[in-house]
Amino acid sequence: MEDSINVEDFDSLGNEENEETEEVPLTAAEVIELMEEAWRNEKFAPDILPNKSEVVDCLLGQISYMEENLRIEQHFDDILSFWPGLPSDEWRNDPVIPNINSFVFLKSKNEIEGVVIDDGTEQEEDLVDFKTDSQLIISYNSVANLVRSGEVQLI
Repeated sequence: MEDSINVEDFDSLGNEENEETEEVPLTAAEVIELMEEAWRNEKFAPDILPNKSEVVDCLLGQISYMEENLRIEQHFDDILSFWPGLPSDEWRNDPVIPNINSFVFLKSKNEIEGVVIDDGTEQEEDLVDFKTDSQLIISYNSVANLVRSGEVQLI
């Protein structure tokens, strides 16, 4: 099954000025790859990133289609009824405070010049250049805007 997603939703430069939206058909594998990238970025980022609802919607549509074909629904309900002691919701009352100064692993998708290294101190800041496909460890707050824009990928 193929689904489609607006190309501008994944523009690595974050340009939202295009008024025309182009639909691109995606296979299940391509949608999963986009979802995995969004998941990895969100997992490794210490703060909340903009949502990728188009990817989630597309993936959910494909899952629904697969469920209709497999009819795994009754089996799933049977398995859940045997699960002893489902986790409580107490964790929802504790606020999560992200540490934006934590270090992350990343891979650069493009050449980027002049990234300011912000280590959370008041000391003089250094600049670093990223080469395409370079991998490095850096504080998240130095690259948060690059993660959001899709120019780098957390790994």
